[in-house]
Parts: sequence; C-alpha cells; structure tokens
Amino acid sequence: MKSEYNQVDFIHIFFIKAKLIHNFEMFLAEGSIVVLSNFGVAENNGNYRIINHPCKLNFYHTTTVKKIEVFDGPVYGFGFVKFHDINNKKIGDEFAIDVIGGVVSCGNMDVYDRNGKEGKRINFEMQDLEGKVVNCTLWDNFAQELSTFVNANKNDRCVIIIIQFARVRLWKGIRTIQNGLFGSKLFINDNLKDIIDFKKMLISKSGDSSSQQFSQLSCQTIYSMRDEFLVHTKRMSVDEISEVRKELKCVVLGTIKSIKEEEGWYYLACRKCNCKAIPKSSIVDLEDMDGSDSNDVNDNTLFCRTCQSVVNSAVPRFKVVVRVQDGTVIYK
Repeated sequence: MKSEYNQVDFIHIFFIKAKLIHNFEMFLAEGSIVVLSNFGVAENNGNYRIINHPCKLNFYHTTTVKKIEVFDGPVYGFGFVKFHDINNKKIGDEFAIDVIGGVVSCGNMDVYDRNGKEGKRINFEMQDLEGKVVNCTLWDNFAQELSTFVNANKNDRCVIIIIQFARVRLWKGIRTIQNGLFGSKLFINDNLKDIIDFKKMLISKSGDSSSQQFSQLSCQTIYSMRDEFLVHTKRMSVDEISEVRKELKCVVLGTIKSIKEEEGWYYLACRKCNCKAIPKSSIVDLEDMDGSDSNDVNDNTLFCRTCQSVVNSAVPRFKVVVRVQDGTVIYK
C-alpha cells in the first residue's frame, strides 16, 4: 500500500478471513491501485514481517475496496540499503529489505532433492556503487530466472539486479542476501529508472575506463563455476602431474581403478592451516622441535608440522587415496 503520491510507505495487509477472500481478490491483483475504507488497524507483531511498520491492516465484512486508474506516485517504492550496513550488521534480519547492485560473480544453478521435491539454488555476488560486495543466494523460481538470464545474455556488459523484499540470513558465519518465502520480487536489467540510474552512476564513477570496467564485470558475471573449473583452469594428464614441482591448480580427467582402503578415509587437520595433525608421540626428534621433554608428552597430544605447534582443536577432513588412469599412466 502506498500513501499520498510522492511519499512512499508500506503496510502489511495481514489478515483476510478465508470466507471473505472472494470479496476482495479481484481488487488486490499485483499492481492494482486501490482506495480502502472501513478496515481495521492492529499491531504488527507477527513472526514473519515483510514490512518494518508498527501496524497491519485487517479486512472485515464492512471493508470496501475501490480501484482507481490514476496514480502519480512511484510504482515500486524501493528503499535500498547499503551493502556496508549489511556486512557490518547494521541491518538486522527482522524485516525484508531492498537491494540493488551489479553481479560480479555467478555460480551454476544447483538442482537438489528437498524432501522428495526438486529444489534449485544459485549463489552469486553483487557490488554496489561504493564497491562493497555482498553474498547472495536465490532459490527455486528466482534461481531459475537468474540462471536463464545469464545463459541467454552472455554478451551483456553489465547485469544489474534489484531484489525487493529480500531477507538477510547468516550462513556459515557470513551474512547472505536471499529471496524470502513470500513477497520477494526480482528485477534483472529491467527498464526501470532505478536500474538505468544505477548504470549511469556506474559509468560516471568509472570515468573514461567505463568500457573496460564493464568488460571486466561481464567476464566475472558470465563465467559460471563450471566454466571456471573446466574451461579456465589448466588441464593436465596424470603423467604430467608427476613432473610438477610447485603448487598449482589443474583439472585431471581419469578413471578410478582402485581405492586404497588401508589408507583410511579421513584425517585430523589443524584448524589454522588444514594440514594433517599427528600424535606428538610419533615424532622422533621431539626435543629439537619444541624443546619439550618427550617423557612428559601425552600420547593423545596432536602436533602440526606446518605450524610447528601443538594442535588444541583438530577437525576431521575427508581424504580418500585412489589409483587413477587416463591413458598415459596409472598414478596414486
């Protein structure tokens, strides 16, 4: 709901009894402009509140809804928040928010099983005009919409997204923007004034290098995680790996011929460097390593050779040793 013309405000129409829905549903289509009369006003204290407003509207038998055709106010009434405020916890997760930004990286859409039903998810990053970046996740139809757009518009120099009524969620300690279960809207390079103005300001900030900036943004945008892994990462044969003398990232295509079960399937890792933590009692030169007396060492104490320190808290990591073949050689 919007208030007088240029002044934009929202309020939650929270409660319409099931037997009354047929009286109002023809008037409450998305985008309709209406005048309401004889409604109730109550405290907005529900657990799921899209709008940060202290009140909500209740519809009764006596409530009337009248459509009007002329409205000079803004259609969507966006209220964008700064990415800096999101990342620095100045924006809470109690209410929905509006965000706008350019897509700077986008992963593949993940299709997975969710209690017997197909679920969809896509992760990406957005950057605002201040250069701040937030992590984003879209689910189901929203994920499909973004994935379809990116795949169909690979030559777009700049992809600007608006998510209206988005939610802030915490995932593995990182604040993430997601679409909500209800009410969220997604705009991708739509012909909206806010998106057009954002692009103009982006060009203005880039100055003469705007074309280059857009090209860089495009590259980051259209490269999916699959392309980054299979297309833009060096591919090597098993035989070539045996000649590698320094750390690098590469892709190897091979067939697993056997699994070394005697090697186990996990190891205890140091939380600082993720390297293997081993019992101190297995280190021969213990005194030379840390100056301690081996007789006083508990057999269960773990030590990290990389950090050269005792590991007080280790974490299990998967590790499966296999023998693979790719036509050049069999290698472990």
